[in-house]
Order: sequence, then C-alpha cells, then structure tokens
Amino acid sequence: MSIVCMCVLLHADVYDEDMLIQEGVIDSFGIHKSSPLRGLDSRLGEGLDYASLSKENLDDISNQNTAPMLSSALLPQQYILPEPLPDWIYATAIIEVHFNDGSMRRGFANMLKNGLYITSSEVVYSASLIPRRVYVKMQDSSAPEIICVAKLHLMAVDTQSGLALLENIASTDDYCNVVQKSYYHDRIQKRVTIDVFNKTPSINPNQNVLFPYVDKYYSFVPKTMQVGEVETYYDQASATYVKYGYQLKRDWYPNFAYGKGIFDTKGNFLGLISLTYHSYLPVLVKKEVVQDFLCSLDEKKVLQDGDIAKSCAALRKRQRFF
Repeated sequence: MSIVCMCVLLHADVYDEDMLIQEGVIDSFGIHKSSPLRGLDSRLGEGLDYASLSKENLDDISNQNTAPMLSSALLPQQYILPEPLPDWIYATAIIEVHFNDGSMRRGFANMLKNGLYITSSEVVYSASLIPRRVYVKMQDSSAPEIICVAKLHLMAVDTQSGLALLENIASTDDYCNVVQKSYYHDRIQKRVTIDVFNKTPSINPNQNVLFPYVDKYYSFVPKTMQVGEVETYYDQASATYVKYGYQLKRDWYPNFAYGKGIFDTKGNFLGLISLTYHSYLPVLVKKEVVQDFLCSLDEKKVLQDGDIAKSCAALRKRQRFF
C-alpha cells in the first residue's frame, strides 16, 4: 500500500468518469444530474443527490415514531423529527473541498473518534491540484438541517485503496466561518462516531444495506440498496485473487456519491463508496480495506491516535490490500 501523506501525491492515475458522464448519470463532480433541487440553495451550489424522498422509502427502516422531547406547542413543527434516525446519521458528513485553481468538489465522509474523517480519495484528490480549504457539514439531532461545523486538514491519501484521511483543525459557524469551539461543536464530535473496526462479518452479494441520503429538506435520512457481486484483483505476490469490495448495481447510480458510508441494519459500518486502482467503476470498498489503510498510517507514524493504535493491535488477523 503506497500512502501519500500531507498532500504529496505519489500515484497520479485518476478514475475516468467519461462513461458515466456520457450516459448522463453523473456530472464531472460525481453529482446526479436529474436532481430537482440542484442550485436551489445558493450556499450549496451544485448540490449532491437531492432527489425527493417519500415517507414510503423509510418504512423498511422503522415504523415507530419518535416523541419530541418538548411539546409540539413549544417547538416549531419543522424542528420535530418525524422519524427516528439511526445513530450513524449523526456521524455522516458532507465535505466541501476547494482547490488551488478555484475549483471545488463535494462528497461524503464518515466521522471517527478524535476529530478524524475517512472518505474517498476521489473527493480530495484531483491530479496536480492542491486542496486549499476543506469544510465539513453535518446534522445534529436537535434539528434536521445539515450545517457547516468544522474546517478540516488533509492528512493522507492512498489512490490505490481509494481512501483519504482528514482531521478537524477548527470549528466553524453555520456559514463555515472559523469560530471558537463551543459546547455544540463538542457535542457533535463526541456524541456519535463511526467504528470501522467493528466485528461484523462480511456481507454477501445482493444483501440489503443502508446508506445516507440527502432529502429535499437538506437533511440526512437512511435509504436501502442491494450490493452487487464481489470485487477482486489478482495479487501476483500471493498468486491469489483478493476480495476488496462489492460492485454497485446500476439502478443505484442516481444515489451515487464518493465517500458515502454503507451500513447494515444494526448500524455497523461495512465500508464506503470509492474507486480503487483496480476498479473501473465506483465500488463499495469493504471495511477491512479501511482498517488496513488506518493501520498502515499508524505503522508509519503518520497517524498518532491512541484509539486507532489500540484497535490495530487488537486485530487477530489483519488483512492487507494493494
């Protein structure tokens, strides 16, 4: 695994999205073209995947209502969440990357402990361009809207595994202006985090999984999809085929966005959407690849995080990829 640290990029092959672009599925930023709310909010620019989501789409997630903490007479109706949301929703983020040539990309990220975020290298890496500013937008349980909460710094990129790691370096207000850290920021960062070292067994092809979806109110909600067949590459050193992820079914492309975390029905992290050195189309990169990426950073002392070091040491059998 060749890891690029502090934005020094060692591997320059970039995924050619021409096929998806020509077929009208996504634009050059990996954004679904048919979204009815594109450009509706001037703060969002092009947007991600804002196709409306009916309540029926959520019926298979939960049929129970969440009672508000305060009486409806005391809270505006729009701030009362109509459905209980899984915890991982509050550790899901949208990251906005501004490059040195003035261009910008958006994608998803997943918040780990201690202010770290794991995402796809396709979101933060663009040939010879350098990320100048990275902002993260998240959703708090006290209100449904996704808002800007922090400024991030790119720590490492590995385009072979298709992964990147960022860290929180400053808190921001709703409009991404740097401010002093408050109780609100601390609550978002510590209340829920993603455990990429969970012991959940590997999933099977065609299994139902959950992913974050941005609805027409600019809020995260869970949605269901089926994963495709297993993705492999041939490793010449071991003379074996290595399983590193799962294909995405074609009917899921309207929901496509790099960095999206994928979860089982119990909320366990299964992997994220990215592009690897060996894949020609976006794939679900399984969690074991994410674990190997983080443990490699720990070994090389690029990442000095006690929780990740402890999790890496506790792995009974670490799988190595790429």
